[in-house]
Amino acid sequence: MDREELLERMVTIPFRRRMTQQCLADELDVSRYAIRDAIAQGHILRHSSTIHLLLTKENKHACFRHAIRHVIHGLNGFSHFSPVCDVVHVDEKWFNKDKDKKIFYVLPGEMVPHCERKSKRFIGKTMFLAAVARPRCDDNGEVTFDGKIDIWDFTKKTEAQRNSKTRPAGTLEKKNLDTVNDNATPHRQPDDPDI
Repeated sequence: MDREELLERMVTIPFRRRMTQQCLADELDVSRYAIRDAIAQGHILRHSSTIHLLLTKENKHACFRHAIRHVIHGLNGFSHFSPVCDVVHVDEKWFNKDKDKKIFYVLPGEMVPHCERKSKRFIGKTMFLAAVARPRCDDNGEVTFDGKIDIWDFTKKTEAQRNSKTRPAGTLEKKNLDTVNDNATPHRQPDDPDI
């Protein structure tokens, strides 16, 4: 089979069946090396596709209203955006304490680190709260405030009650705080008088 015929047949294969070189080779009835050769010569390209944010009309209108709230109308008819120097962004994020799959680059004969868990469900998570603001510069353009306020973990230090395989009793360890879900809204308007 010549290359032009191969590329014509490739167009008819749906994208879900061309996600790996092996799948594409199986669909075209050629070896994986032929696919690799076509990629190396630039006849087939590798492309990464990421998930894009799906915005509804309501989402777009909410974003537009949020942007309009930061517009300052001048006396001479000119408008400009607020410098938002008085806005602090606060957000929370869950982080896993470990990954279920790791890749290591080791030397020949070197021991690979061994990790054990009963299940992937036993990987702990911790919630963090981060606060950032707009960086500030002086008249010379030197940064006086980098915008990073702080990041806090929602944990408490407690003493271990009993011995375990990993630590003796009385060792200080961090435990996650119990999160409260009281249906309170976490988002506030920039002009909220309670803040």
